[in-house]
Parts: sequence; C-alpha cells; structure tokens
Amino acid sequence: MHPSKQHRLVGSRVLRPRPQMLAAPRLAAPRLLPAASAPVGPKHDAHMRFRTDSWHDAKRAKWTDEQLKEWSETHEGIERIRATPPAQPGDTWRIFWHKNDESAPDVLAGYAICCPTCRGIHCWTTASNCHWQETEHSWTDQAGVIHKYKVCGHSGKSSCWTWTNSAEENKLTARASLWAQSPDCGWHGFLTDGILKEC
Repeated sequence: MHPSKQHRLVGSRVLRPRPQMLAAPRLAAPRLLPAASAPVGPKHDAHMRFRTDSWHDAKRAKWTDEQLKEWSETHEGIERIRATPPAQPGDTWRIFWHKNDESAPDVLAGYAICCPTCRGIHCWTTASNCHWQETEHSWTDQAGVIHKYKVCGHSGKSSCWTWTNSAEENKLTARASLWAQSPDCGWHGFLTDGILKEC
C-alpha cells in the first residue's frame, strides 16, 4: 500500500498505514477482458475490468515522457511501459503476498483497482483499521531509532476483505466496503458483481 493511501473497513477507527511485503506482479501474457455493458449511475461508479498485465506498468503508462525518461535512468522496462494500456477506472489486478519459496502456492493478498474518482490505483490488501489477531512489530532505522507498528493477522496470509465471485468474468465482489482515505481521493463505495458503486 502506498504510504499516501489509507484504506479502511467501515465501522472502526483508523490507524496509520503499515509496511507490507507484496509480491511483484506475476507477468502473464497481457490480456484485457471486456467490461460489462450495463450502464452505471451518475456518481463516480465504474465497471471492473480484470487485467493480467502489471498494474505498476499501467500506472506508469500515464506518466509524461519526461517522467519516464527520469525513471528509466535507474530502471529497465520503459518500452514495456509504453506498450501497456494506461489504467482506466475499474481496471482490476490480482495481488499476491510475497513468498520466499517459489514452489509454494500463491496466497491472495487482494486486488489493485483503478479508482473511479482520482483515477489512481488503490491496493486493497490490508485495511488500516483491521485488528484481527493483531501483533506488534518494529524496525530500526539507520539512526538507530526504533519504529513500532501493528500488523493484523491477515498480513501474509489473506486479505482484510472477503473476495467472492469471478474476477476473470468481471463479477468480483468485495466485503466490507472500500474507502480510500487520502487527501486527493476519498472514494467510498462497494464492489458488487463487478460494479464499483459509490455510496
């Protein structure tokens, strides 16, 4: 989860975002599945469209040539990014938890979804206010300062949201609601049968 994106489950207090270990996107042959054709409402709603390419590349595909040039000075893949369709509201990617043993099965962390409001990509993996089987952790920075943070029991094992129905068929459902708490967004709604509908 990007530090500027705070996501929460509705009905509880908000905590600071916490570090996560998410797997790099698994790159299969890129494909876009067509979104459903039913109309959406007048608010910031969208139909989901499941994608199997990289959400990182789809995000960077919106960058200017100058931004891409600066990024390419320290990274590879600029041509791949230029060939990737930019993220559009409702575009959805599956995210897995990082694993040290490549032979182990993939563990679903959640989904990255292009927001109907800010058109940024929010990663719905760990909610900032999920306290299920919460444990305290810490890390020490270069100055020797200890930073403490809490992690819920879903971290590395599952998602704070319950995901049902088929993402491949653009019918994904998430429970509880999705709320992007950040100064540049604030979208709050539900993903039901593949439709992102604002509250």
